[in-house]
Amino acid sequence: MSTWRERVATVPDSAWPRRRYAWLGGLFIAAIVASAAYDMLRGYRATVEETQRELDIQSRVIAEQTARSVQAVDVMLRHVAGEHRRGRLARLDPQELHVYLRDLAVGLNQIDGLGLFDAHGDALALSWPAPRSAVNMAGLARFQQLRDDPSPDFVIFEAARAAGDGPWIVPFGRRLETADGGFAGVVAARGRVAYFEKFYRDAYPDPSTRVALLHRNTTLLARHPPSAAGLGQRFPVLEGLLPEPGGRPVASRGISPVDGVDRFAAIRLVPDYPLVVVVTREASSALAPWRSQAIGSALRTLALGTLAALLLAVVWRQLTRLTVARSSLEVSQERYALAAAGSDVGVWDWDLVAGSAYESRRARELQGLPLEPETQPLHELQAVLTYHPDDAPARAAAMQAHLDGHTPAYEVEYRVRRSDGEYRWIHVRALCIRNAAGTPLRIAGSVSDMSTQISFTLSPNDLASGTSVFEIVPEPASVLLLIAGLVLVRRR
Repeated sequence: MSTWRERVATVPDSAWPRRRYAWLGGLFIAAIVASAAYDMLRGYRATVEETQRELDIQSRVIAEQTARSVQAVDVMLRHVAGEHRRGRLARLDPQELHVYLRDLAVGLNQIDGLGLFDAHGDALALSWPAPRSAVNMAGLARFQQLRDDPSPDFVIFEAARAAGDGPWIVPFGRRLETADGGFAGVVAARGRVAYFEKFYRDAYPDPSTRVALLHRNTTLLARHPPSAAGLGQRFPVLEGLLPEPGGRPVASRGISPVDGVDRFAAIRLVPDYPLVVVVTREASSALAPWRSQAIGSALRTLALGTLAALLLAVVWRQLTRLTVARSSLEVSQERYALAAAGSDVGVWDWDLVAGSAYESRRARELQGLPLEPETQPLHELQAVLTYHPDDAPARAAAMQAHLDGHTPAYEVEYRVRRSDGEYRWIHVRALCIRNAAGTPLRIAGSVSDMSTQISFTLSPNDLASGTSVFEIVPEPASVLLLIAGLVLVRRR
């Protein structure tokens, strides 16, 4: 058991401990928030990576499917060009040539017909519904490109509407040559934009996913959902995003130039052809699961942070109360110390449960004990206390009577031996503290030196002779108040 000075030393004083707890509580709350923020960031990155991975897979599938569809048309046009060069088509009349082209186009759903044009741009045969007037392609840029540039074997042109209000088509063309390599005309196929859009719709019904097929010059050829206003339009903003030929596909996020919606995108070149596939997904839809999880995490963090703040407030309040109690305790201790010093009385406190004993320096001095330590095990103290053999039974009986509850206070006078071997009379008075069951827990009291008591008696003979004897005896009520003060201070 520690002395009251040691107990006071263990009580936090000043505002620093409270500030320290506030800082620790604040750091704990900040750690909770930081952990939640990190989890949200990690979840966001994982969602973005998963979205880009899915879009990359989808773009690869679409690019390969598109390449196979275009390759079938390319093979067909190559076959027709070869037949023309070998002169086999020259032997067919217009009707036979029409049937020939129609039969070739039957198995290709991605086109709605084939056309054969001579070197002047006049139609030799068409397998698609023939217009009312004669068809001549000489004025079209795509015809002129094939006529003037013999380098490309197979050309894909920008999307355009068929004659009149016909459907949207993607023209495919191949140059016809004479035996000596001269320009002999063009064989063309009309790719069906609706075919590609239907394929994209059936393969990716997710309403948040968009699929676009573009020419490498960024002209829009087909899109799901359809965008008639954007077909045939160029989007130069995409030029900087196109991957290099043979390079890895590009993953990006930005505002779509077609509909102005924030989207994740995967951009991939179609193998062997000047086409680009762009698969996008609305950012709001892709991030919806993460956003839901983030909101839940934020609410949990808010609840946990609020609880931590409340606990911190309770701790702060308790520390404030402890500080106030400490101040009050210091005042009580000062009063007690002054009272004890003024009365020249020693005080003592035995903890019967813990088995420890506190004896003030004055109490130890009066009982002939060393001045230190003031606190020691109770059995050690009892072993060094020396009573006069004639007084020991009365002292023990008085102590036991009070502990058993037979007397209101422990009060006794006995002699103790001083360090010089002489006996001194002391007066001891104490009170016992009990629990609810009446079991003694502590006993605390005072000890005073009876040799300093001066009695005053006066008789007629003394008055006549002028002699007097003084005896100053401590008032019992004062001693009880002192003991009660000791008990209260020690309990606090």
